[in-house]
Order: sequence, then structure tokens, then C-alpha cells
Amino acid sequence: MLKNIISEQKGFTLIELALVLLITSISMLAVAQFMRIYTMTVKREKTIANLEMIYNALEEYSALTGVYPCPANPAAAPGDSDYGDSKCRNILDATFDPDSCTAVPTGISCTTIGTRDADLNGSNDVVMTGVIPINTILEGISDTPIRGFHKTDGYGALIGYAVTERLTETFPANNLVTPFNPLMGAIDVRDENLVSHMEPPSEAQFVIFSFGANNVGGHSQNGQLIKNCFVPSFTGGPPDTTPVPGLYSGNGKLDTENCDNNDGIFIKGLLSMGDNDAYYDDYLYYKGRGISSLWKNSISSPPGQSYIYNTNLGNVGVGTSQPTSKLHVIGDISAERSLIAPAYCDPGKFPSCDMDADPTCGGECLNPRFLAADIGSDARCAADEVAYAVGRNKIVCRKPDWTIPAKTCQDIGGYPSYMQGFSNLGNIYCCLADGATCEKQCDTDPCPCNQVECTCSGGSCQCVEGTCP
Repeated sequence: MLKNIISEQKGFTLIELALVLLITSISMLAVAQFMRIYTMTVKREKTIANLEMIYNALEEYSALTGVYPCPANPAAAPGDSDYGDSKCRNILDATFDPDSCTAVPTGISCTTIGTRDADLNGSNDVVMTGVIPINTILEGISDTPIRGFHKTDGYGALIGYAVTERLTETFPANNLVTPFNPLMGAIDVRDENLVSHMEPPSEAQFVIFSFGANNVGGHSQNGQLIKNCFVPSFTGGPPDTTPVPGLYSGNGKLDTENCDNNDGIFIKGLLSMGDNDAYYDDYLYYKGRGISSLWKNSISSPPGQSYIYNTNLGNVGVGTSQPTSKLHVIGDISAERSLIAPAYCDPGKFPSCDMDADPTCGGECLNPRFLAADIGSDARCAADEVAYAVGRNKIVCRKPDWTIPAKTCQDIGGYPSYMQGFSNLGNIYCCLADGATCEKQCDTDPCPCNQVECTCSGGSCQCVEGTCP
């Protein structure tokens, strides 16, 4: 009986096992290939997203400050005093020369080779190279979505950054009042055929770049060099242990031009994965001359809202072709709601402040003493005039086209308030001295229509917007 039972048992034949193993192997190869492609795609998309975020942040930083930050030291480690900070040359250093590479901060590369003489003083302009100064950017842009992880690409390397030094805070003349000249860029950006992307050549303001999937020339977040920027002397030759001249001297792989740190030439080319001198896997963005868009969305916009800012680094004129201020308007400016000053000045801190001699002596704030009409005739309008503007802590008056409303600011929470603004309907906007607690007020108290802009007459209220109760 035992013999019969054993003889009736069956298993897999060798052919069946072979087929199962073959199918399993093919499936595993397909899964592995899918995972490889998926991983490469995720890294590529992260690289592009971070580069675009940094690019937009640099534009916004320059719009807010009038300058670009200098590069950060790629070899700095977390905890170092200069980690992620803009490292500019010290113009007070006795060896500083604006047209040559002297007094260069530790870890920053400096060159005038391959750049151009943008300022026409007979010397090529300086280009500084390092990595993105993420901490400086975070300090310069408030309420920004940028975070520390944006400083790296999808392959784990810090994003490279080169900038024309004339456009940075190295030169004190560059500031929000007198920003840099956007035509002064001196960086050369070429394609894979070494043809310049720009006309005229060598006029990029800055470049930001990823060192690509091979990480050649890149540094980790800990300040460690991931792979040396080696340049084989010939295809298949042994790598050098230190960077040697790249394309500017006529030898070297295409991929190494962005990490050789010996000239102001950078490559933005097509992807080429061949094992030869044309190999290139970097991602590079550059800022050319002028502005690509007059208005841009701010990266600091709150969720669900869209803030925009003007990218023009000079003055903006409305009704004039020769503006003398950041915003120069000839004509009327209409505001449906209110125009709000940053804060009120503390009158106690400026008891003897002479606004006629120095209109800025109170700082960038609105001095309530003028609105309270206690500083001479400059703070008062004639009986048949009305105040229509406040500038440089002075009231400007003119004859109105409508009956002057007899209105004063009411107490807010038991404390006296000051007028901070008023609408073309005659309703006033009042705040406490701290400028933080404000409310709209009209002829009746409390103001009806849920504090929206309104005009009251004969006990009835007509709303500009909103719904009356």
C-alpha cells in the first residue's frame, strides 16, 4: 500500500520549474526597471522644482533689496558660522581690488577669465562662485515657502550659484534706493556646441545649477565634496586628482565646465549620457539682461491668495516718462478701501523733531502730531480745504469737490484713536497709537454695514460692498 501511495504522488518537472523561474525573473526585471525609471523621474522633478524655487527667490530677493546675495561656502558644515550665508568680499580689506580676485572669502571661487568688461573700465568683471546662500535668502524674504531642503538638488548635492559681483551687496551703491544695473551681467552661458545663449555674449547676471546625477563637483549638505571635478586628458584616460582647466583651455569633458571654478563660462546643454567628452547631465538656469516679466507672482503669497510685485529695479512712472521715485504718479490715485502707513511714530521719542529741516527724522512712520494739528500751519488745512494726502510727514490740502464732512476719530476700546486714512466717500479709518488696532468709522457709532466701506446720510446707510444688516 505504501508503495502505491508513493508512486501516485506528483511534483513539478524541471521544465515547469524553469518556466516559473523565467517568468519570475522577467517580472522582477520589469519591476526593477520601473523602479529605476520612477526614482530617476522623482530626482529629476525635485531638481527642477528646487532650481525654479531658488531662481524665483533670487529675483524676489533682488526686488526687495536691490542686490543679489553673494555665494555661500560649499565646504561649510552645519554649525559653522558661515553655513548657508552670503560671503562677499570685504571692500575694507587693504588688498581689495574690484577688478581682480583679491581678499576672497574662504571656500568661494573668484575669476575674471571668460567674463566681460561690462563697466567698460578696461578690466573684465569679477564673477564669484559657490553654492546657494539659503540662510541669507530666508532672512531677506519674509513669510516665504522656501525651506532648507530647497538648497539641494534631487541627487543630494548643494545647488551651485555663480553671480556677477557688481550686482551684489559687495558694492554699497547697490541698494533698494539705487539698485544694480541689470545690464551689467558678465557671465557667459553656452550650449553643448559652445555657442553663447545670449546676445551680446557674457551678460548673464547669475546662474544656478545642479551638478547632475553623477554629482561630479558637487558638495553634500555636510560640506563634503561628493565627487571631484576631474577632467580626463583624453577619452578613457585616468582622472586627475585636482580640477584642471576645462573648455576655456580647450580640453576636458563638457560636464566639467560647470564645476571647474576657473572661469566665468557655464554650460546649459542637451542631456548626453555617452561615455565620451560630450557627456552632460547638469541642470542650469540663468538670468539674462533686463527683465523677463514686469510683474511676477510672489512666492510669499498666502494659500489661496496671489501677491504680485514689480520686477523693475528702477523707478515706475504713471503719467510721466521720467519718474523720480519708486512710484511717481502725475494725476489721481484712487483707493476703494484704504492706504495704510507701516506704523505710527512715537511722538515722545521726537519731541523736537524738525520735519521741515529733516522730513525723515521720525523714521519710516506716520507722525500723529500732524494729524492732530498741533505742529503749526503745516498740520492744518484752511477752512475751505481738505487734506487729501500725507507725504514725508506733511499734510497736503486742496479745495474739495464735495461738502467737507465734520468727522473725528472715536475712541476704540476706551482709548483715543488717530486717523490713519480716509476714502473718497469721506469715511475715515482710525487706529490706536500702536497702529495695530484699527476700525472704519462713519457718521454713526458703531459704523453699520459690518464695518465695510459705507456712507451714512439721514439715518440710512448705503454700502459700497457687503450687505447691510
